[in-house]
Amino acid sequence: MNKKGQTTTSEIVLWTFVILIFSFLMILLTFGVLSFHNKLTFVPTQTAAQFTTFRFTESPDCFLYPNSKIIDLAEFTNDKLAKCYQTEPIGGLDTFNFRLKLEKADVEITTDKYRNKDDFSIIRDVVVKDGEKVSKDTLIIYVQEV
Repeated sequence: MNKKGQTTTSEIVLWTFVILIFSFLMILLTFGVLSFHNKLTFVPTQTAAQFTTFRFTESPDCFLYPNSKIIDLAEFTNDKLAKCYQTEPIGGLDTFNFRLKLEKADVEITTDKYRNKDDFSIIRDVVVKDGEKVSKDTLIIYVQEV
């Protein structure tokens, strides 16, 4: 500044340049922090699906007898699956759709938005009770990403 309180053109150019450099550095820092955060919190799709599908083999609200890990074949229905795993339009999840198949019992059910496209599958050994008969079976959970 000169003695009359006026700013010279060179000072205006200098401060404009400093502000632009500072703004650019702040934007770079923000993107760097966001990128680092996304890398730290990333969960692979298969892992997320594994956690989601535990409800089918661990929750009595789905197909299991109370206080056991035994699937009740009479409860292994599309209606029960719709109550157990609600898809997005009816207030549930919008990440996956499923097709569940008990291999030996040859029973298959699907979520309401499933469209016959399997992205990957998860296999679990289960125990199934059909009336009085109890047997081991394989639950194949076909996963469709939304």
